[in-house]
Amino acid sequence: MDSVAVLLAGCFLIEGELYVYEWTSNATDYSLARYDSLFKKHGTTPEIFMQNVKYYLTNKKYADIIMDKVDKIVDQHAAALREPINLEQ
Repeated sequence: MDSVAVLLAGCFLIEGELYVYEWTSNATDYSLARYDSLFKKHGTTPEIFMQNVKYYLTNKKYADIIMDKVDKIVDQHAAALREPINLEQ
């Protein structure tokens, strides 16, 4: 369940990146490359990922748990982006 939450959060962040930067001419190629990289990093395939997502999100008990985990992961990434950069050395 934890790995699926990490992957779902990664998907959310990729989609946010595409939206924020408004990729236009190469959006499909860039999106496919980002997702391919995400799945390879976690040692899975889109098909296996989708099977796991379907399993967890169609079960109310698991759906709430996994979405809470996704929310926490995304919040951690967002907090890191909001931290000021220390340029002093």
